[in-house]
Amino acid sequence: MSKDGLIETGKQIFISQPRCPAELLALTYGAYVAKLLQEANDNDPDIVNSQLDKLGYGMGCKMTDEFFARQNPPMAFCRDFRTTIDIISKQAFKMFLNITADVEKYDETTKSCYLVFRENPFAEYVILPSSIEKSLWYSNIICGMIRGALEMIGIVIKAYFMRDVLRGDTETLIRVEFVKVLK
Repeated sequence: MSKDGLIETGKQIFISQPRCPAELLALTYGAYVAKLLQEANDNDPDIVNSQLDKLGYGMGCKMTDEFFARQNPPMAFCRDFRTTIDIISKQAFKMFLNITADVEKYDETTKSCYLVFRENPFAEYVILPSSIEKSLWYSNIICGMIRGALEMIGIVIKAYFMRDVLRGDTETLIRVEFVKVLK
């Protein structure tokens, strides 16, 4: 399926399913991150980064089931890293978050790439305090989602932020690295 076809399929599934307003998602997520920071030892962003990744991992695992359940006709599991990343960046993100990511700069072995986000629903209405601006990856839940979703189909990856608009960067950039296929 073409990238435009993936986006359109994701859009149609997004439109057809019940959802909460983006503002509610952004504000609820912000309150959750603030609570995690309060509970962390001395507002330790590393602890919060880990907790957000863990939460995203669980969500990604559940989203995989939902993703395949809503495919019509049913889609086979993807075992090729490049195809899988294209489907996640165009169709799955569109289906669940109503966004897409551009996939850029595959390495020569197609084992790693960057996901570039032009928009991020988790980062709406957010201004990070200067004390944690350079150490908290506010949207780290996305890395966990990607990791959890891919592990559910047998692909182990590393996903981590490289840049974030909340840190003053011009774009939000996540690095995704293939580790192995589970047998």
